[in-house]
Amino acid sequence: MTNTTEILALIQERGIKKQHIAKTLDISVPTLWRKIRGTSDFKQTEIVELCDILGVRTSAERDRLFFCHKS
Repeated sequence: MTNTTEILALIQERGIKKQHIAKTLDISVPTLWRKIRGTSDFKQTEIVELCDILGVRTSAERDRLFFCHKS
């Protein structure tokens, strides 16, 4: 499950526009929103690309953002 709060915080912290992210991932902004909110899944290649855009360098941080589990 995607950690929406943390992903949005990183986007804001880094000052990256969602339009830029969507264009880089070759998806629409509404699709990006669905993926961030967890109603649609990120493809593996999109996770790798988004981690690069956001400056996520460790697998632990990546896992916290994209593979968190809710109880």
